[in-house]
Amino acid sequence: MTLVELLVASGVTASVMAGVLTSLAPAQAGYLAHADAADARQRLRVSVDTLTRDLLLATAVDARGDTIAIRQGSVARVYYLSRQGQLRQDDGPFADTPVADGIAALSFEALERRVRVRITAVVRTGVT
Repeated sequence: MTLVELLVASGVTASVMAGVLTSLAPAQAGYLAHADAADARQRLRVSVDTLTRDLLLATAVDARGDTIAIRQGSVARVYYLSRQGQLRQDDGPFADTPVADGIAALSFEALERRVRVRITAVVRTGVT
């Protein structure tokens, strides 16, 4: 094998590898974007479970628009929609914790012995 043949073979191999790696980059970006979207959906599920648990254990509920105050004995929790599109929990003067991101709309409605909660979330995948 001559030096020229070796250079040609190296060039062909480099071209093929560049094509393969170029085609894999969008697939990897899509995989990462879907993983982020799955993570956002999981955080939303956990926040809904937390809110449901608080409502099931509530001794008193005051629901108004996008804010709800839940009392469990001497402990009070307030959930509300922030301007940044977050469901936040206010436990008192020192705590204001984000519970879920990407909330487009939130409403609480107190019914006779129930509370209707409507959450509209936006999960961005990042894939174009």
